[in-house]
Amino acid sequence: MFTRIAVATDGSLTAMRAVRVAADLAAKYDAEIIILHVLMWQDPKDILKRLAFIQHTLDGEAALPAANDDVPVQTIIAELESRQIKIDENLITILGNKVVEQARQVCRENGVNAVKVEILEGDYADQIVATVKRTDADLVVLGSRGLGQLEGFFQGSVSQAVARNVDTTFLIVK
Repeated sequence: MFTRIAVATDGSLTAMRAVRVAADLAAKYDAEIIILHVLMWQDPKDILKRLAFIQHTLDGEAALPAANDDVPVQTIIAELESRQIKIDENLITILGNKVVEQARQVCRENGVNAVKVEILEGDYADQIVATVKRTDADLVVLGSRGLGQLEGFFQGSVSQAVARNVDTTFLIVK
């Protein structure tokens, strides 16, 4: 019945339930599963940044120049801002890879043989819709709520936006 199942995950509990449902269906129908993850470019929580530093996840940073007469304060501020952008980018990518690896593990545990991964950037709903259309998925599985609950409350949730814009079978997991 299904040959290609797309499942989007942001790592939330609801999204991981959606991955389990998609993996179960893919195993039953011997279908290919496409794991979709859109990198979350909103500011990561400060605690995650600190955790990354503590665990030395982000290596290779040179010591900051010391403030003295030879190094203007503006130079130090620019260096700190540049490093913060790099930290944010690295952390978001690391977290995205971990989310995808968790989903891949669930698929393996359910006996799914054909697993593809798409890590995307941009608007969540737009990227999911475009990928579903491009890959000709015949089933889309999403969690009803993800990590962006407040944004979904004001702007309409990602699952609702995707459901409105795909012409394929759609399953929302609660």
